[in-house]
This record gives sequence, C-alpha cells and structure tokens, in this order.
Amino acid sequence: LQRAAIARALIHEPTVLLLDEPFTGLDLAAAAAFRRLLAELAGAGRVLVMATHNVEEGVELATDVAFQVNGRFVRCEARGARGALEIADAYRRTVAGG
Repeated sequence: LQRAAIARALIHEPTVLLLDEPFTGLDLAAAAAFRRLLAELAGAGRVLVMATHNVEEGVELATDVAFQVNGRFVRCEARGARGALEIADAYRRTVAGG
C-alpha cells in the first residue's frame, strides 16, 4: 500500500513533495531504496517536506528541522552538521519543555 502511494506521488514529477510518515510500512530494504531515491530527487532540486515521529528516519536528507508540540511549531532551524542522535536529543528536550 505504501509503495503504491509513493508511486502515485512521484508519477507526475512534482517539484515539491509533502511526505507524511513516508517510511511507515516499508521493510528495511525498501526504506533504504526510498531514502536513496529521495536523496536523488533532492539533489535534482526537488523540495522535500517530511513529517515523521521517528527523528532518526531520513534525517540525513534534512537541511532544516522543525519540531511541533500540540500542533504548533516550537523550534525551526538549520540542521547544520548535527546527526540523528543530536537532533533526536534536541527533539526530546524541546517536547519535555527544556
């Protein structure tokens, strides 16, 4: 089901992709292949906006990160050189109110 949704989203070659929990339902091999495809699309100038609860998933593709609490953006900044663990830690601190 997720693979079909991804194919439908990509068939028209959009310049902006809005992805909500895009790795849900994908096995490890499919998720890795999808990450490679997203990296290619980003490298070709496509804009990717990804919403996920799993901070570690796909973070290598991010140029910016934003955190929401109760439906409101409470933090938005450039990713910089931070890796997935640092971003996940910042997310946990932000959500906890610190």
